[in-house]
Amino acid sequence: MKVPSDFLAKIGGQTARLGGIFFTLFEVISPRKHMPDCEKCKDLRKVFKIKLPAHLKQAISIAQENVADNTISVIENGTGNWSQPFSQLVATGAWDDIVQYLFKCNFCGQRFQLNAETYHGGGGEWKPLAK
Repeated sequence: MKVPSDFLAKIGGQTARLGGIFFTLFEVISPRKHMPDCEKCKDLRKVFKIKLPAHLKQAISIAQENVADNTISVIENGTGNWSQPFSQLVATGAWDDIVQYLFKCNFCGQRFQLNAETYHGGGGEWKPLAK
């Protein structure tokens, strides 16, 4: 499944030249460095920061679409005790204070985590997990 471009992490940096050698001044580590090249979940292997309720709504919707099309599945024993079952989660709101779910790609086994602290608005993220 394709992921909307605004969901994908923006990775960038600046480089400086010193004596013919380029140095990275700022670098976001790409989560793909040690992950499989699975065509099914490649668009999900990005870090997406959740800073607003709209971001969480979008992350939940994308996860639900990927569960529905059998790209990923929920790892039920990885869901926090404080979160309702993912199948009951509504993308439009009324979320638990802590939203935390684990998923895995049904084709390569790559794991993903969706977490957010909604009570105080602490934010969260969607991210692939290192194997």
